[in-house]
Amino acid sequence: MLVGLDDTDSLTGGCTTHLTLRLLAAVPELALAGPPRLVRLNPNNPRKTRGNGAVAFTLVRPQGPPRVVGAWHGERVLAYPQGAPVAATEALLDLLWAAVEAHAEPDAGTGLVVADAPPPALAYWKAVRGQAAAPDAGGLAHRRRGDGWGLVGAYAALAWPGPAASWELIAYRAPQRVGTPRAVEPAPLAALDRAVTFHTFDTAARRLACVPHTPCPVLAGLRGRDAASLLAQGLPALRSAAEPFDTWLLWETNQASGDHVTPVQSLAQAPPWGTIEADAVVLDRPIRRAGGHLFVSCKDRTGARFTAAAFEPTKGFRDAVGALRAGDRITVVGPVEDGTVRLEKLRVVALANVLVKEANPVCPECGKRMKSAGAGAGYRCRTCGTEAPPDAADLHDEARTLKPGWLEVPVGARRHLHRPVAWTMGL
Repeated sequence: MLVGLDDTDSLTGGCTTHLTLRLLAAVPELALAGPPRLVRLNPNNPRKTRGNGAVAFTLVRPQGPPRVVGAWHGERVLAYPQGAPVAATEALLDLLWAAVEAHAEPDAGTGLVVADAPPPALAYWKAVRGQAAAPDAGGLAHRRRGDGWGLVGAYAALAWPGPAASWELIAYRAPQRVGTPRAVEPAPLAALDRAVTFHTFDTAARRLACVPHTPCPVLAGLRGRDAASLLAQGLPALRSAAEPFDTWLLWETNQASGDHVTPVQSLAQAPPWGTIEADAVVLDRPIRRAGGHLFVSCKDRTGARFTAAAFEPTKGFRDAVGALRAGDRITVVGPVEDGTVRLEKLRVVALANVLVKEANPVCPECGKRMKSAGAGAGYRCRTCGTEAPPDAADLHDEARTLKPGWLEVPVGARRHLHRPVAWTMGL
């Protein structure tokens, strides 16, 4: 039986991944078939609470050799890959829904969906790149509360076709600690990013990026590309670095997949609340405005003008964007809002030859330095009145600091779905 769940939390507490453990406890005669799935959806969706993550998992009757995928208050959480199938019934749906009602946040628009087979993958792609028009469970057995928008995520999580782009090991706090400051030592976890994890430590901000700052039950989430390494090295490192915990769960995820990005020829093709990838040409030098935000005027392949922006939280990424010049060919990646692309990545495709003025021209008649005659009007000698065109100045090629290739915002400014440049390069 496939189970999809979304929107059980709020800005003041709760966590859908943690509630999954309570659902498992509600049906003790059943077990997971494998690690549950954490499916991130459109990060620009204005209805999201935090990371816009839905969950899905498969329930079976225990059979065959198990594998450990987590712990619940010290007791092992087991998965049975060879477990016997279980039919999705209203009785089981009612049991699961009772656990949701008991533990979901009161103001959440929760959706719970059960099915015997996954829905079409199109439902996932719509939810990760745009937004469904209204809450929908695709005709499957379901329950809802509040506005029911959680049905969109629950259905999309079931529809995610995989395979896993990454894995996340989430540790949960002891109940009495929830709402208090988290105690996690950065150094042991930062060292994991060299081989085991990714997006754990933000070197630009010198802080952990795997520890939330909300009053939810999550202690930390370690993300990696290999599940075995996360369990063998990540879990012990977290135990040595953090406050005591006895509950954790390994998740199969679409994080770092880049699935939220829609390639387009023009910004006019961007889906609602979408993140796009588009080729462009830089039109002017970037401008830094109040607050440290950087803006650069561009045009897409159709000639339509737009603005690309690197906002203050992107820190050093703004310096690279600030080195762009008119004529540079680039590829921009980011969400579109009111004609502005909020940059997540930028690829420098080709650099333009940029001429800069070294000095005003020398008058060919009297040898004196000429003066500007006004913007775009060329030069005029104040001694003898000789005139010269604008391109008569002494010019030289500007030394460019940029190099062709991909650039990306620092770890602390990345979305869950952000695909690291190193992965794009095959590293």
